[in-house]
Amino acid sequence: MDVRPKARPGLKVRALEGLTPALQAAIKGIPSAKNATTPMSWVGKSGVKHGFTFGYPGDHGPDMVCDVILSEVPIDETDVLAFFIRVYDVGAKSSILCTSPGLTPGALRLALLYKIRVIQCDGEEDAGSKLAEELSMASQ
Repeated sequence: MDVRPKARPGLKVRALEGLTPALQAAIKGIPSAKNATTPMSWVGKSGVKHGFTFGYPGDHGPDMVCDVILSEVPIDETDVLAFFIRVYDVGAKSSILCTSPGLTPGALRLALLYKIRVIQCDGEEDAGSKLAEELSMASQ
C-alpha cells in the first residue's frame, strides 16, 4: 500500500534540496553566484536551524538568503511571513523570495513591508532567468 502523500491542487514546493536544473543553468556563470551555498542552512538567534534554497554566507550571519517556491496557486501571506521569520532569525542582510506563479496582493504588500525583494515568475524557466537577472544586477 502506497502511503506517500498525493499531489493535490495548490501544492507548494520549496526548493530546499538545491536549485533545480533549470534554475542552476540560468544562474551559472554569474560571478556572484559562485560564492553561493545551496542549499544553505544557518542557525538563528533562536537556536533553530533554518534552511534556504541558497544564500551567501557572511562573517556574522548570511549576507543574503533566497527561497524559491514553485506552486500551482499564488503564494499567500503565510509563506511570506514564514520566510520573513527565518530571514529575521538568521540576521540576513538581504533576502529574495522567488515565486511561481507569484504572490497574492496581500502577500506582496507584506513582502514589501518586510523589505523582501520579490521575483514573481511564470514557471521554473522564467524563475531561473529572472533570478539570474536579479543576481547580476545585485553584483554590479
